[in-house]
Amino acid sequence: WDLRELRAGGAIVPVDFTRPATSDLNSAFIASLEADGWWPDRELFSHLLHGAMFKADVPLDIVLGPHMVSLGATDDSFANVDRELVRLTKAHYHQVHFVPPFLPIRAVPQGSTERKYEPDRRRRTSNHSFPHFMSAIVDALGLRRTVKSLNSLVGLRDRNPDVACDCERSRGRWCDRCAKWAREVKPRIADKARDDAVLQHAAAVWRELLYYSVFDF
Repeated sequence: WDLRELRAGGAIVPVDFTRPATSDLNSAFIASLEADGWWPDRELFSHLLHGAMFKADVPLDIVLGPHMVSLGATDDSFANVDRELVRLTKAHYHQVHFVPPFLPIRAVPQGSTERKYEPDRRRRTSNHSFPHFMSAIVDALGLRRTVKSLNSLVGLRDRNPDVACDCERSRGRWCDRCAKWAREVKPRIADKARDDAVLQHAAAVWRELLYYSVFDF
């Protein structure tokens, strides 16, 4: 159910899953790249254009978890997290709601941790592994069920139940054909060394400097 208009006197309505996703990204340009077949990862385009999909079969439960102790680790950690949320809201990364925007809902416990180069300005973290100890609970209908974390429901190493395959699991993973999630491909050391050699040769020919920038490599 969609409760976002409730505060303004609106009604509770079913969620419109056909409504286009709102974003500050240039969606028309991204859609043109998808149409041109510019990149083989079709799922990436789906995430950008239609919203992120966890591919998790999540029960329609209301799950509320406590925030982590790290949210109040220092005298100003909570205030820092609050300022960051305000900044992200102004940049249209988040929306602020005074009532639950949707029901059922899964609230993600929040915490904070130090930034590598700004230890005095702690950043926000989200605990998608809650609950850490998955225990059976009895709901209002008397059904005994296990509350699982979003990370476990995502099933990074799970098998796709819709694909028939007779392979055997190897090193904790299924084959690329039947795995629920495609294997992530990252640059290898050999890839970087080869690219460096090509760029350094060009820089030497034209007597130019070669600059490197590294982010989360």
